[in-house]
Amino acid sequence: MARVIQFDWRRLFALGVALVPVWALAGDLSISYAPVWPDFVPITGYIPLTVEVSNKAADTNGIVRLTGQGQTTNVPVELPRGSDKVVTLYLQSGDSFEDNTLELITSAGSVSTRVEVPGSAGKKSVIGVISDHQGLLAGLRTSKVLFDTSCTPEQAPTRSVGYQGLAALVLYEGSERLSDQALLAIERYVLTGGRVLFVGGASAPWDRDPRWKLISPVAVTSAQPLTGPAELGGDPRLVLPETTVLAAQPMGAATVVARSGKYPLIVKRPFGLGQAEFWAFDPFAEPVRSWEGRSTLFSRLIAGRPPESAEEPPRWVAGTPYESAGSDPFQARVPPAGQIALILFGFFVLVIPVNFAVLAKRRSGELAWITVPFISAAFSAVIFASASNLNSARPSRLLEGALVVQDGSDLGMYQGAEQLFFARAGTYDLGLHGVEAAANQDTSGRAFGGPGNLLDDRPSFVDLGEVTAPSVSVPNLAFRKLDITQPVTFKGRFVIMAKTKKEGGTTKLFGTVTNTSPYRLTNPGVWLDGSLYGLPNLEPGETVEITPVPVTGSRKGLQEPPFTGPRPALQGRIEGIPIGAQLGEEPPGRKGCRLVYVWDSLMGSAP
Repeated sequence: MARVIQFDWRRLFALGVALVPVWALAGDLSISYAPVWPDFVPITGYIPLTVEVSNKAADTNGIVRLTGQGQTTNVPVELPRGSDKVVTLYLQSGDSFEDNTLELITSAGSVSTRVEVPGSAGKKSVIGVISDHQGLLAGLRTSKVLFDTSCTPEQAPTRSVGYQGLAALVLYEGSERLSDQALLAIERYVLTGGRVLFVGGASAPWDRDPRWKLISPVAVTSAQPLTGPAELGGDPRLVLPETTVLAAQPMGAATVVARSGKYPLIVKRPFGLGQAEFWAFDPFAEPVRSWEGRSTLFSRLIAGRPPESAEEPPRWVAGTPYESAGSDPFQARVPPAGQIALILFGFFVLVIPVNFAVLAKRRSGELAWITVPFISAAFSAVIFASASNLNSARPSRLLEGALVVQDGSDLGMYQGAEQLFFARAGTYDLGLHGVEAAANQDTSGRAFGGPGNLLDDRPSFVDLGEVTAPSVSVPNLAFRKLDITQPVTFKGRFVIMAKTKKEGGTTKLFGTVTNTSPYRLTNPGVWLDGSLYGLPNLEPGETVEITPVPVTGSRKGLQEPPFTGPRPALQGRIEGIPIGAQLGEEPPGRKGCRLVYVWDSLMGSAP
């Protein structure tokens, strides 16, 4: 007998009445966003977004969720009645066709908005300006190579990834109000290859801020009139008009590249893989503002810093030579197609013609119910053996990036990839601590021998002022690869005491390197003027002799760090620093990560 379905209008009306308060509360919630750097999206890296949420209803709490580019980031928020809160989120830049969405999810309801980001600057190099005045470099947009963007000191990102897409960063009026976190982020940006410009003119508020001492190129004395035109760097095309300049003295390893009489006009100071630069004049005030050489001068500021390419890895990320280990799951490979085809061919030959021919000859065809499963199990064991090292492996991790450190500073920055392997299905806490940015490098993940896992298996992150991943679900034999950016407090120093000498047309390096840090350094070498000089492994507290003759051959796997010029740089694989996921074991022979430790001179730097 057919069942008759009848609507209970009273229950439907009661449900509608119950939902009215939720709809009303959701209407009292709002979420909006704005890019920190307007009109600019880096080709690679992160897009900092200022997100504002508000609640006009009763007290509630929830999360701000950013979804896009194959990952999800959650930020917990508490929203008392009538509150407005601002958080900064970092959207990974990329070409994913997935919608980028911001949501405010609370017990009182949810609201969402789609994130629309502008197009990238293409092949142009982007100069950012931190100032109370916006649009100071708008005229550069007519250039074929330069583009500009700006933000106020209060909007400035407090993480180095918020600056990484910039070819250079200019500090102008108002930048003295930068927060401690934003200032530290800028120092880390320079450490990993960024460029920052301090400008002069009638005054320099930044010079009175002792927080810039670590990277400032000069110590300012007083403002002075520049009488008569001055060539910058001996270039007759760059004749600076008469203006007011700041008299200054170079600091640290800074060098004067242009001067007028006794006044340095342009001073550069290297720091890590980047540099800080000082212009004694104000490029945003007349007469320099309308000077025709200004655009050329800004082009020189970013010389050697071409726009990032999505096809190129980060400039300082390269592996170091290592010893192969059979217990390394990251060296596991799917058996060759020919081998698998041969195994399957042997299976079909054995299970059908051979098996049945033998049984028919013995007139025991009924035994096929036993022999076929037995043969199938035997061949399954052969195929399973090809992944036996993975099935027996424990969760493992492998760092593929580099840690950059400037001698005389405890600042360290790790940037690069980390591979993770999970032998067993489950939910894991990756143990991320102190990470400022993490992203899924492979948005689909992959399983051994398979095409990949569903997007639902990708890691999601929680941002509590640092990025964590407390609940990551994976299937059996799963690999994950993350991009990690993590500040590191580097303990101790590597001290170099050395000199060069010409012998028989070859430059030789004589001296020692002392490890005063608590970390072990394996496969080390010292780069100087394009040549690599070998070192024995360095244990904590140990002093070793530098191999005088440059190394050739396989040791060239230690790629020369960029932007160091004549400054020496120590490289190797450093162990003992907790970076990235703290889950599982590191493969033998590949513990730790690559180190790029930069000195200012062969005789070391002042601590």
